Amino acid sequence: MDDYEKTIGEALKKVLTEEMLQKNIQAEEYNKEKMRGNADTIVHKMHLKSDPFEKIKMGIKTIELRVFDEKRQKLKIFDDIIFKCDDTNEELGTTIVGLYIFPNFESLYAKLPLLKCGYTEENIAEASAEDMKKYYPDDILNEYNVIGIELRRKEIGEIYSNQLQRKIDQKED
Repeated sequence: MDDYEKTIGEALKKVLTEEMLQKNIQAEEYNKEKMRGNADTIVHKMHLKSDPFEKIKMGIKTIELRVFDEKRQKLKIFDDIIFKCDDTNEELGTTIVGLYIFPNFESLYAKLPLLKCGYTEENIAEASAEDMKKYYPDDILNEYNVIGIELRRKEIGEIYSNQLQRKIDQKED
């Protein structure tokens, strides 16, 4: 790696760090509102294949990549996502701790840490935005922006319990 590439890499890292810091500030503000009872969270459901499901379950993958379609446009920091494994029907609870929107997967791949997106040391060198074409056809990729959804594991029982409590609270209002 020459000096130019090193400088570009450091600049990208700084931009990414600043973007993540901004998202964290937004998350802190939202969390304050949530603690005051002024922010509602939603439970979203999404499907995953076995490999990414297991990586999220083990904590290896902490950023899920999706197109920013109508369904993903409803996501907010601190909403919960229940992932269902297509192969086993097992469910996994998570909370959104960061949302990173990009015009396309090329720019997302250039800025997000791919080791947190499900790649490993063994396959990171071959990582490419083209990999997303196995999940999305070109017309969908051309129609929508894309999103990196940063996740933290959450017990599924806690998600269902919170959801039930919200329904009870709504009935009391």
